[in-house]
Amino acid sequence: MLLKNSGKKQLSTALCLLVIVASSLSGARAAGDTGTGNGHKLLSSLADAKANPAATFTDSHVFVQHMMNAAEALDSYSFNYKMSALKGDKTLVEKGDFYFKKPHLMRLEVTEGKRKGSVAVLQADGRVHGKAPGLGIFASMITLAPDSRFLKSVNGYPMVDSDFGSLARALKKFLDDGATAKITAHTVSERINHQPAHLIEVYTDKTQTQLFKRVFVDAGSYLPVEWYDYEDGKLSSESSWQNFKNDPGMPATLFSLKGDN
Repeated sequence: MLLKNSGKKQLSTALCLLVIVASSLSGARAAGDTGTGNGHKLLSSLADAKANPAATFTDSHVFVQHMMNAAEALDSYSFNYKMSALKGDKTLVEKGDFYFKKPHLMRLEVTEGKRKGSVAVLQADGRVHGKAPGLGIFASMITLAPDSRFLKSVNGYPMVDSDFGSLARALKKFLDDGATAKITAHTVSERINHQPAHLIEVYTDKTQTQLFKRVFVDAGSYLPVEWYDYEDGKLSSESSWQNFKNDPGMPATLFSLKGDN
């Protein structure tokens, strides 16, 4: 489907995120990658990421614009992320720390998962520089184009679209490309910290029978806290963002690998 392919290139719920070296450098599967066997599911799959309590919905177009405005107002920030994705009979898990600074600088550090210890930095030259464990002084010499297939997370989303602004713009593009969406008319409880949030549901059809995305958005900040992806109406991956910090004084030197070796 054109809409689904376009969405995957754009991106959640992110959050973001990311491979910085070829799979030959990634080594054996780490403890953060869990499970094999029939019936293995994501943590949220039994409850299907639905709102609690049950929600009533209204049109979400205006709210998505509020999300874009909120992200645009941030000069620099950081958060911790967790992503899980179903790949065949496996559930792949990745955790890490993400940093953003205008105009479009990013730094990602993988703290758990197959690529634990890897660092990727999107610098002012528009390219991504990275390092992986065990490469020593040569680590900082890894340079990749932003659209490299090696710069994608366990759910297939690219690093360079993992900031809050890119995620909000992706939601808008889904709608522009023909998706329909609705949002809770009142706040519900997001699933991680149980704080007030709105729930956006995105569908690939006008009858709203084919679920595509579910996104919990903090009611106070208009920033996403949870993002759920669906394929053929079934939950395929989930992302969450915690410990968000608005940090206007974040140093530009953080977005360089100099001194990291």
